[in-house]
Amino acid sequence: MGERELQRAQRNEEEFRSYEQNAAGPSQSEELARLAELREKGHISAAEFEQAKAKVLAT
Repeated sequence: MGERELQRAQRNEEEFRSYEQNAAGPSQSEELARLAELREKGHISAAEFEQAKAKVLAT
């Protein structure tokens, strides 16, 4: 495999990994942290937080 082909393959692999991460969406821990931040800032109530948390953990 030539140098250009190797670089192209590496670039394609990096682009695919980036796509996978973006397509998958946030992890459970990221989503829970986001919800906790919303609750702490008063954007959602404790009840709304618990409901959303249950939904995240069910997936």
